[in-house]
Amino acid sequence: MGPRRPVQGSELSYQPVSIDGEAEWEGSCDLQGFSGTSHARQSLPSSTSSSLSPCCDSGTIMAFGALGVLNNMPYVIMLAAAKSISEGGTALVYLANVVPGLIVKISAPYWFDRVSYRRRLWTASLLMGTAFVLVGLCSRESIDESSSQTVSSRTYGQLLGVALMSVQCGLGEASLLALAGGMDAAALTAFSSGTGVAGPAGYLWKIVLTSSLGWSLRRIAYTAILLPILYAGIYQRCIEPILRGDAGDVVPEYDTSQLEGPSIRDRRPETDVPLVPGETTGLGEELQVVDRSRSTCDNDTSREDCTNGSDASQDPLFTVPIASMTGTQRFHRVLSLWRYIVPLFTVYAAEYVCQAGVWTALGFPVSNAASRNHAYQTANACYQTGVLVSRSSGNCFRLSLVWLWILPGLQIVNLVFFTYVAANAPDADTEGGRWFWYYTPTVLYGAAVGTGLLGGGVYIHGYQRVVADSTRKDHCEFALSSVSVAEGLGVGFADILSLWWQSCLYKANNLAGAVVSCPF
Repeated sequence: MGPRRPVQGSELSYQPVSIDGEAEWEGSCDLQGFSGTSHARQSLPSSTSSSLSPCCDSGTIMAFGALGVLNNMPYVIMLAAAKSISEGGTALVYLANVVPGLIVKISAPYWFDRVSYRRRLWTASLLMGTAFVLVGLCSRESIDESSSQTVSSRTYGQLLGVALMSVQCGLGEASLLALAGGMDAAALTAFSSGTGVAGPAGYLWKIVLTSSLGWSLRRIAYTAILLPILYAGIYQRCIEPILRGDAGDVVPEYDTSQLEGPSIRDRRPETDVPLVPGETTGLGEELQVVDRSRSTCDNDTSREDCTNGSDASQDPLFTVPIASMTGTQRFHRVLSLWRYIVPLFTVYAAEYVCQAGVWTALGFPVSNAASRNHAYQTANACYQTGVLVSRSSGNCFRLSLVWLWILPGLQIVNLVFFTYVAANAPDADTEGGRWFWYYTPTVLYGAAVGTGLLGGGVYIHGYQRVVADSTRKDHCEFALSSVSVAEGLGVGFADILSLWWQSCLYKANNLAGAVVSCPF
């Protein structure tokens, strides 16, 4: 059966096209979107009666949750193993674990649309496995440390492994955020929740295997090779079939010039809108089409969403297909996302200054190194609990853009509170500060949970706002990948700033061990 023309008299209705015997739908409703395979084939689901998205059943949503855990867990394992990798240079480990991934996210808007999800995520799997192998091969148990040159080579080899893991995390997170957000809100929440689980899971992996089983870093790294195998397997088994609609391998580019009627690339941008299947899916029946740029005020859409959609539909920067944009246009499109990037950057910068700088100067009492170490680990555990809870809240409610800006402000207040408490910590003579209502484990650890709640809340609801305010699928996926750079920028900025923040707090409490000198 040859391909059919679009329905005459309606530029927003399209008919099925047969390719290799399978019923395909020619239009803009492709799940590859911003993935470099803009003409990927997608079989139409037989029913849309499910409460979930047709392409996101419960199994798929669980798969996105698992991918969230597996994508970020190696990053956390490397942070937990920082002292084992380089005893005197943990800051180098932190930088190696942040900077390469940040570079990937900064560059993503300029090349992600040319590389398919399949290639990106398989590359991420290979990078994860290679990183664990490098860290294991260059561990102390694998190399004779009698030579200083050998020790230096070992450290550099492990730092290279950490850097590869950073690239994997950045590549995987930016890709999966775009993929999940382009499919279904529940998938985006599941992935976000999975990244929240990755924090405690990564630390437990390192702590349990080291403290309880007495395993070396080499053995821990080699055992963790199981993670990239699971990562690739879940993607291939659960996500890849959706992208190709169970109709064979995804074809990155097939020649549309031989098809009757205008090709997808030749259609005007304003007509290239997402398609939503009707309740029946017979091959001879039309599809129900929703032009989101013209119907953003329908149903339960908020006034804010309506306003954003109307404004975007008038700006060519929001209507030109991403694949047709020049580098300059893409740069300006990224800048237009400042309303999401600024809150995410701010909340991450504030919370990581708390983590890497302020909490190192807390203890009961603060003068005792063992007490400070215990307080630091406990505060981080409470923080991870808060992150897990708030990143799982995407299905419960959705924050407005105003609240998305208020939460980072509250995080800054939180940072000021912790800084004041740490700078005025009681000494050992007051028995750990029982005379100070604010310097108690209950108050400080509770505030640490709040730090995680604020950070995780801005994470999931920031990305959900990107999806809600987008009027085109390719722009939505582009925006999700681009906004994710704010996390890396915030963390990198905080890691550097925390060196001096910690130094000044150590100076205020007459503590030794700061890497840099306080300038005040």
